[in-house]
Amino acid sequence: MNNKTYTDDVIERMKYQIQNEPDAYLTPNFRAKEFACKMCLKAGVYYNVIKPELVLKLQDVRNILGVPIIITSGCRCKKHNQEIGGASKSFHLSGEAVDVYSPRLAITNIYLVAEKNGFNGIGTYPEEGFVHLDIGNRYSRWTQQTIDGIYRYVYII
Repeated sequence: MNNKTYTDDVIERMKYQIQNEPDAYLTPNFRAKEFACKMCLKAGVYYNVIKPELVLKLQDVRNILGVPIIITSGCRCKKHNQEIGGASKSFHLSGEAVDVYSPRLAITNIYLVAEKNGFNGIGTYPEEGFVHLDIGNRYSRWTQQTIDGIYRYVYII
């Protein structure tokens, strides 16, 4: 996290806001509800288990890039994850992953800055125009490509 340290009070305040204050700014550029399950929000339910560490790392990336970052998927409920074909052990389920893009940058720029900011998992989805970032318990790099008309994951590490 750019060698920054955050007090327990800051982390505890964020945890409270994530659960109870959807409109609260967790950081200068991200509100709690941006990380909430999109399917639940559409149904009028607020479900959010995003981890403060992920939010802080994403803010660091945004600060370095200096442009808006749009979250297309934060945490997901099990039903949402199943409906979109997410992995059964997706880090989105535990609030440890986000899918993001910037209308002003190539996804490669986000990838490179995220790489230097301690994200454990980074995957690019060039055809869909987003980057997956996670703080899960394994180190992995991949890209999704269409080969012979079939989506395939190409693992770099």
